[in-house]
Amino acid sequence: MSSIFQEIDDALQQERLQEFWRQWRWPLLTAVAVALLALVGRLAWQDYQTQRYSHDSQALWAAQASQDRAQLRRLATAAGPVVRNQARWALAQDPSTPAAEAQQLWQDIIADWRAPELLQMSARLQLGQALLNTSPATAAAALQTVVDQQASLAPLAAELLAIQAENAGQLTAAQTHYAKALTLNPTAEQRVRVQARLDALQQGR
Repeated sequence: MSSIFQEIDDALQQERLQEFWRQWRWPLLTAVAVALLALVGRLAWQDYQTQRYSHDSQALWAAQASQDRAQLRRLATAAGPVVRNQARWALAQDPSTPAAEAQQLWQDIIADWRAPELLQMSARLQLGQALLNTSPATAAAALQTVVDQQASLAPLAAELLAIQAENAGQLTAAQTHYAKALTLNPTAEQRVRVQARLDALQQGR
């Protein structure tokens, strides 16, 4: 008797599955096809971005090595976001670039939300120095005063000191300033950013 009920139950389940498949097979197949197309498209886009970054990076290196300002200008407008802003930075740092043009390049880096965060912070520092017409030493002294007073902007001032030291190739001093910023009650976002940069420096990156 139990086997009869089991057969009936199995038949009902099979009928329900068949009915479900008849009703929903096309929506389900469409959803699977769309998901596969989206995956393929994403992989293709990532591959394109990787190849573009590699090509742009090589072009940037060659332009800097040969001091090809025309090529740097092209990269500063047409390259991908990372290399584009690196080219802007290279042009802005070039002593032959007029001050007004350098300031505009720094502003372009700051305004580009896809620019690397450290590069944006460096551009803010450089632009601030340019607008205030102060030397790096004077700017550093002013920032150090803010840090010493432990004012509300002390964590940001310490981070800017670290960035300035990095730009000058003073990596040990940069690590000291980043470590100091972590002790000054930074925001959660700044803590993550500063800790990541400190870790990278300590690992030699």
